[in-house]
Amino acid sequence: MTRTSPSTRPDVISLADEERVNDVMLGAAIGLWAVVRETLVLEKLASVYTSRDHAIAECGLAARKAVARAGRFDAAMAEHVMLWKQLWSRFDMRVQPAGTRFALNVPMLLRLNMFHSLQAASPNSIGLDVGVPARGWTGEAYQGHIFWDKIFIFPFLNYRIPEITRSLLMYRYRRLGEARAAAKSAEFQGYPGSPTPGLSNNAYTSVMAVWVLCRAKDVLEVLPNVRRTERLELSPEETARWDDISRRMFVPFHGDGIISQFEGYEQLAESDIQQGTAAEGIHLGAMAGTVDLVQRALTGIEVSGDVLRLNPRLPEEVERLDMRIRYRGHSLDLRVTRDTLTVRGRDRGAAPIQLAVRGETYEFAGDDTRNFRLGSVAQ
Repeated sequence: MTRTSPSTRPDVISLADEERVNDVMLGAAIGLWAVVRETLVLEKLASVYTSRDHAIAECGLAARKAVARAGRFDAAMAEHVMLWKQLWSRFDMRVQPAGTRFALNVPMLLRLNMFHSLQAASPNSIGLDVGVPARGWTGEAYQGHIFWDKIFIFPFLNYRIPEITRSLLMYRYRRLGEARAAAKSAEFQGYPGSPTPGLSNNAYTSVMAVWVLCRAKDVLEVLPNVRRTERLELSPEETARWDDISRRMFVPFHGDGIISQFEGYEQLAESDIQQGTAAEGIHLGAMAGTVDLVQRALTGIEVSGDVLRLNPRLPEEVERLDMRIRYRGHSLDLRVTRDTLTVRGRDRGAAPIQLAVRGETYEFAGDDTRNFRLGSVAQ
């Protein structure tokens, strides 16, 4: 549902709304008188609802109500700016150069990558049955298919709003039944399987498959027997096959020892690739992966054994990094310089967590502020 109105002279416009649903076309005819040297500004607000939305009687009625209750464009823009300000307060990474400036505009490029990531997966995604398009919302390449590119965006989300990650994982989980049925109809038994043409021995796919099988074995170790036998119907032969696949998976390498993207990759002609973009839209996996690379390489952040682990190391070109993360009820501000790591807690009532810096583990309360001399003892 849309509403078009002038922001200046309501007397100069007449609308003849035309909505055609069956043949998709929706539009409105607008008539107006223009006056020489006078500016006329039109505002158009749209509201979209579907039958899947919560707490509505009917999606068309809900859309009409929302449009009727909406304020002017300035009010909508103010709310938009406020919501983006809230997102940036959680997700932004502020990188300062060691000299007067970076060779490239690193802060802008990082924020460009974060912006596209947050467009594709934001708090608005929570609870919806949606995935992450490989090209985000910027192009029609891949016809909107959902691949495994979301793996690269998860670390960016996990340390800030993990509820988004959970929702995206549920999208994939709900489709396991169809995936199993499709594999069975094609007479595949999981990965590896298809003899049809395509990329051979894609390194990422192969390594990811091994990682998934190893993690599945870890999960089985903590499941009660009733879940392993009655609910999952897993046989010893099947779990043994997981182990066999995980140990025998082929990963191609270049002659210089670098992992090849896929078998035969080194025979391709060079292509012009800049910041994960292409004529058919961005590559969201490359953009989110770039952000994750900066996040993990500069802070050494990792979670294992119920411990939040940090091992910062700034490259020569970077003087300081500031970012905020969320971990087990704690909102933590991190500041990394060449010789100091500062961790500041913002949640007084949060239960203490285990924090490790450069291999030394400390208890960290919700409102603590700790300064760590990198390579020495905490202050």
